[in-house]
Amino acid sequence: MKQFTRSMGLALLMAASVQGAAIFPLPPFTVYGKVRDWNGRALSSDNAATVVVRDTNGVVLARCDVKSGIYPGLTYRLPIPMASGRQAGRGQAGDPLTFDVYYDGQLHTASAGQGVRVGDPAGSIHCTLNLGTFSSGGGLPDEYKELLRAYYDEVGRDSGLGDISPDDDFDGDGYSNFEEFLAGTIPVLAEDYLRITRFTRLADGRMALCFLSAPGRAYSVTQKTRVSGGNPGNPAAFALTRTAPPAQTFYAADQDAEATLYLPPTTNDSAFFRLRAQ
Repeated sequence: MKQFTRSMGLALLMAASVQGAAIFPLPPFTVYGKVRDWNGRALSSDNAATVVVRDTNGVVLARCDVKSGIYPGLTYRLPIPMASGRQAGRGQAGDPLTFDVYYDGQLHTASAGQGVRVGDPAGSIHCTLNLGTFSSGGGLPDEYKELLRAYYDEVGRDSGLGDISPDDDFDGDGYSNFEEFLAGTIPVLAEDYLRITRFTRLADGRMALCFLSAPGRAYSVTQKTRVSGGNPGNPAAFALTRTAPPAQTFYAADQDAEATLYLPPTTNDSAFFRLRAQ
């Protein structure tokens, strides 16, 4: 009888320990990046868009508004709450995530590429969210391919959407369909591609770099002293007016227009600059 009593006491103690196991909050895991429409244009604050991230059960984990001008490649930031154990409304490492975007009066399911999963607490991942229909791989939405298909047909290259490759250079200007999609240039017009249209030294030693911008794209400039080598160069600061100090490292465009970036005088005998669009 004494043995039975001691066993029951042990069982009650174990039950109390299990029931008392606490689930406590952990630092969030952050997903950040940009939201692009089917034409490759990044949504901005003007679009009044909201990003929502859900777990596999459809439970909302976090939401935020789309904001422009934060940094190139960044228009949303979603801190996902984490906990030490399974808890509704909080993520666990390894959980797959789905994204919705409320935009233009509609709810859009956003493609996140190969899929995004929750990582470790206090970690983060950069993820571009694309709005549109993606029936095949390669990154070009079906809506964008539909526009291209008419031009393919016109030159006798009758194709289904799956046959229009992002790697094609339809207009032969040296830039692929996908690169022009990202830059906001026209992939069927050979004279339209991202390029520096004018690069001149001013009287005060500054350099004026001119190019045609596209809405919803962010531009940055890198500088290096040699063309060869794997080093992509260092970010170059610039100003948007001739008299302002060169303190910016990116320019977010909201329209098709000629843009001029003013770079400080270079201290090297030779310097090479590269313009990049995101």
